[in-house]
Amino acid sequence: MRRDVLAFICLLVAPSALAAPDDAGQVQLPLARYEALMEAARGSAGVVTTWSRGTVSATLPQSPGGAVQVTVDARLTASGEGTVRVPIIAADVVLREATIDGDVALFTTQGGVLMASVPAGRPLEVRLRYSVSPSAGEAEGGVAVIPLPPLASSELTVSGPGRADDIEVWPAQDIQRSGDTLSAGVSPTLGLVVRWGAGHAGQAVRRADLLVVPERDGEGADVTGTYEVVVAGSQAIVRVAPPGAALVDVREGNELLGARFTEEGHQAVVTGRGRHVVKVHFRVRVDRSQGQPQVTLGLERVPITRVEVAVDGKRDVTFDPPAPARIEVTGEGDAARTRAEAHLPPTDRVVVRWTESRAAPEDLVRVSTETFQLVTLREAVMRSRVIIHYQVIRGAVRELPIELPDDAVLFKVNGVGVDDWRTFARSDEGPRQARVYLSGDVDGEYTLELELETVVPTAEGTPLSVLLVRPLGAYREMGVVALFDGDKVGFAPAEPTGYSKVGEDALPVEIRKGLTDKVAQAFKHVGAPQPVATAVSAAREREIRFDARVDTLYFVKDGALIGNASVIVEVKSGRRDAIVLSVPEAVTILAVNAPSLNKAEPAKDFDAGPGRKGHRISFTRALEGAIQIDLEMELLLPKELGRIALPDVRVEGAEVEEGAFGITAETGIEVQPGEATDVRQVDSSELPRSVRLRSEREVVLGYTYARAPWSVSFDVRRHRTVETLSAVVKRAWLETTILEDGHVVTHATFDVTNSDRQYLRLSLPDNHKVWSVTSDGEAVKAVSDQQGALAIPLRKGADVRIDVIYEVRRDPLGVVGGLELVAPKADLLLTDLKWLVRAPSRMSLWRVATEMERGQPWEYHQSYVATPGLEVPFSLPDSQEFQELAFTWAVHDPTEEALSVGISFLVTPGQGLGVVLGLLALVLLVPVVRRRARGEALSGREKGLLALGLVLLVARAVGWGIEPVEGGVAVAVLVGVALVSAWRARGTRGES
Repeated sequence: MRRDVLAFICLLVAPSALAAPDDAGQVQLPLARYEALMEAARGSAGVVTTWSRGTVSATLPQSPGGAVQVTVDARLTASGEGTVRVPIIAADVVLREATIDGDVALFTTQGGVLMASVPAGRPLEVRLRYSVSPSAGEAEGGVAVIPLPPLASSELTVSGPGRADDIEVWPAQDIQRSGDTLSAGVSPTLGLVVRWGAGHAGQAVRRADLLVVPERDGEGADVTGTYEVVVAGSQAIVRVAPPGAALVDVREGNELLGARFTEEGHQAVVTGRGRHVVKVHFRVRVDRSQGQPQVTLGLERVPITRVEVAVDGKRDVTFDPPAPARIEVTGEGDAARTRAEAHLPPTDRVVVRWTESRAAPEDLVRVSTETFQLVTLREAVMRSRVIIHYQVIRGAVRELPIELPDDAVLFKVNGVGVDDWRTFARSDEGPRQARVYLSGDVDGEYTLELELETVVPTAEGTPLSVLLVRPLGAYREMGVVALFDGDKVGFAPAEPTGYSKVGEDALPVEIRKGLTDKVAQAFKHVGAPQPVATAVSAAREREIRFDARVDTLYFVKDGALIGNASVIVEVKSGRRDAIVLSVPEAVTILAVNAPSLNKAEPAKDFDAGPGRKGHRISFTRALEGAIQIDLEMELLLPKELGRIALPDVRVEGAEVEEGAFGITAETGIEVQPGEATDVRQVDSSELPRSVRLRSEREVVLGYTYARAPWSVSFDVRRHRTVETLSAVVKRAWLETTILEDGHVVTHATFDVTNSDRQYLRLSLPDNHKVWSVTSDGEAVKAVSDQQGALAIPLRKGADVRIDVIYEVRRDPLGVVGGLELVAPKADLLLTDLKWLVRAPSRMSLWRVATEMERGQPWEYHQSYVATPGLEVPFSLPDSQEFQELAFTWAVHDPTEEALSVGISFLVTPGQGLGVVLGLLALVLLVPVVRRRARGEALSGREKGLLALGLVLLVARAVGWGIEPVEGGVAVAVLVGVALVSAWRARGTRGES
């Protein structure tokens, strides 16, 4: 394979057999020779060498005449021990640098290959740098064959002076171009071809206009051509004249263009990106070898090609390939001149013919036919399918006559463009025939398909004439007659005259692919088909041989063992119209599914052996190949479970019977393996997909077997199912707002993980009124059960968020009082409850009683994410007018009492009164502090002021609270008064 690829690459670039080294020492090495050298070197070295995936980078020359610089990095491992010699690269290549494991590599030459001595048994880093000369003759570009070491594969990078779009590489995959760099992946190969520069990529000839002027009596013709060229790169190579033409002139505007000659013809070099108009003049020879003069032109395949011919005299002008032509004749007699113009499809060759006008020839149609007649004999019916290939060599046809046997019934005609078909009885003018009418003239190739049948006797030995048709009007006829036997009758061996006996391969491939039966006899004829005489015979008995595979999944449930079997019957010889399966007597067949199933019923006349019974599966026709039967069966289990024998399915008559089966059980039933014969226990992952994919449950036991019969028993135990949680509230958030009018509004959110519960029931506090209930943001209709709990529907097998907003009505808050806040109680296990209580700022909470743990309000706000789209049906006052308390609870069981929070409060009249009380308390305490600081005893009046000040201070603290700043200021004032008073008292005593 690799040698074929290298040979193909060599043909692409077409270099000389071996180019001599240039002055720089670079070498052009043919890839085929390089392959031979490397294989010879590897064989002589006797060392197995493995190369890793490598990286190859190539830098294209900046100017014409330069060389391609190549760098190869890879890893090499040689087998053996000690130091071994391995081939690296061809000796014709002049290396610039070569290192192995960082050391300069030393080479010897053997058979034209550089050999290196390397240590064996460990990977070595190899780096090679060398130069490659491009092929000569590429203007501002080139083609280079780059030899490579035998790398496993490589990543290639090619960079050049121009754009990457002008670079091509073979062989390569996943080519990526960016700027001036091309990158690609290279499969294992011993060489690359790199082509770059103008004339190979980015070139497009958009339009070609040619004017052909033949000489009146000469043997030549002048051709003037105008080419519109769009150059995407720096330059383009355009073919302007065929190889046999004599080039006279080629220019762009008034500037002569460079031209060169190759095997493809004359080429012009067009430089500069953009649009160019190239005009060319050349002469070609007029060919008269075909009788009439003609000119052959080799063209570029361009989207728009216009050819104009100007010839003296009154002529008929034609073009090949055919194209509608506009012909204009001017003048009379010797002064007449004919101009013909045609627009041609994209083509690389056009032939222009001209001749003198003459009378139209008489119409003549010549048709050849090839007929393939596939004749099948069934009981009392002979049916034929006929495929006729027409080749219209001259003229055209619109009507196809076909000779039919007198007793045949034509019932189907297929073909492109068939408008109608009719049959005509035999007459003196011709045989019985069918005429097929087409919608238009047909020339070239055409295929027609017929189907016909006739009634035949069924008695064995009755003579028959094979049902044959014949296309009429053909000057050449040939074809094949193939006979097919039916299931019960067939054709007796025939020895017809005028035929050659052939096999099935005489039929075309496209016909053989559609055959469903084997050809019994086949005959080939050249000329008109002759009658084929045969007789009715019994269908030849063929030995029926088949193998079977049975894959079964057994499901053990309470009271029954269900088996689902997939039976694959592989018919190796003959056909089967029925299959007999056998099962134990206690097994009931529930359902059977099979292709072309006629019926499935107990085979009462079949002896399946002791303790077993047969089940016959009949088909509507005899089948061959692979037949799949899907079977469902049931075995009733006793109430007292114990050891149970597994019922097996056998395919009676199978030469080889193998299979696999798995056992699974419903919840609460345990299956333990027992005795097993002629089976192998395997892991469930080793069972075929036809077994594993039948069950949604885990397969607990798996077995395979290679022969039948087999036996397996297992122990079955029934266990009581432990009831588990069917639903749980994973998280819950309660937000209770106490309003000054005594109403308490609670927003409860529950994240419920539900398995099969229908409702979430919530017991709400007395005197509640539900405002809204939503499930995942959508309103739901909740109901109240007999106990008065709120029942909210849940979606099964899903995570659901339930939001409930309700209100509890109370009397307006007094100056002093208490509240008992009760949480809604769910009938599910509740975990991770967070409760936020919001009370008016004017409410002084002097006692909070609850078994719940105190938390921080910010923890509640951080954990709760509001339900999207939920509309709260009430508006609360500004949050600055409320104080917040947070409580948490880890787990709450539905059997426990509902959680609650008790609050004792004192409602203060307002913040202003608190300030007044604070100032008044401070004024009353200042004289007392001043007197005590002086060391004087308090009078009765001053003791009363002290008591009153303390009462006011306590009232301020209880009713409004004392902020740290306020307390600090009060303490500072009292301390200051005490210090000043004490200082003045010491001064007074000092003066005394």
